[in-house]
Amino acid sequence: MMEFMDEHGIEYVYKTSYKEFYIQTGTKVSKIHVLSGENYTRLVGLNLAWWGVDEVDTIKKDVATDMFTVLISRIRDKAAKHIQGYFTS
Repeated sequence: MMEFMDEHGIEYVYKTSYKEFYIQTGTKVSKIHVLSGENYTRLVGLNLAWWGVDEVDTIKKDVATDMFTVLISRIRDKAAKHIQGYFTS
């Protein structure tokens, strides 16, 4: 993630203790959480505008199903014009 942002000239602040990236998008600051799919319970309490999961095919089916349920329930950011989620493999 850091390599991608550096290569594309995206300025960011990374907080190691929380595994969060902060990037300036126009007049707003966006926060990006980087978490393991197996630790999806850490998402409880977050309000998200979007989410993405990479390598979903490597996660056990029951864990992925529970993770999806939690992710769907976290999409709550009313300020976002377009809310979305995606999986890649």
